[in-house]
Amino acid sequence: MPALKPKAKKKTVKSTAAAKTKAKSKVKSKVKLSAKAKTSAKSKAKKGLPKAKAKVVSKIKAKVKAKAKVKAKVKSKVKAISKAKKTQIDYSPSQKGELLVIIEKIVNSHKRDSDGLKTLEAIDRIIDKYNQHFTNSNEKFDAIVDYGMKKDPISIPKSVFVFSIDIGKDAKELYHLLEQIWEGKVKFPDAKHQMNAICQTRMRQM
Repeated sequence: MPALKPKAKKKTVKSTAAAKTKAKSKVKSKVKLSAKAKTSAKSKAKKGLPKAKAKVVSKIKAKVKAKAKVKAKVKSKVKAISKAKKTQIDYSPSQKGELLVIIEKIVNSHKRDSDGLKTLEAIDRIIDKYNQHFTNSNEKFDAIVDYGMKKDPISIPKSVFVFSIDIGKDAKELYHLLEQIWEGKVKFPDAKHQMNAICQTRMRQM
């Protein structure tokens, strides 16, 4: 009878080891199931996005891309200008002074407007007699032409969406004329005539 005791112990050891293995496999299967449930929940959440929200997101992305394209175009334009030899404006100091007077009239007309200066504010700062960077009319005119050349809005395609301040028609025409002057495409009599036309149109609108 004493010889039967060791056999009983072996069975007990085997049964407890099997129970532990079974318990471990159950835990593993539960972990796998919970992981699958989480993955499926995420995929369902992604699929379940409202169509309206998806459209809004796509529109925002399109606008951001368009804005990036405009920035890239402006940067390439500025780089090309900096690489190219700067065109010397073929106007005498007295001629520059005459044109500066007309530009000042256009800018001052916007000060009395309810909409204010808008994009002409930078030009107003250059004209300011207390500006320490540009002290005489010759320097002021060159600085305004340089600024107008960089900010000419006509060079940006109409199909491109741009987040910017509203630019009036007279300001657009002025910037475009300043770019042409910078490029040396407009002689003084034509430049004076065009600038006077912009100024007169502006005065009639007031």
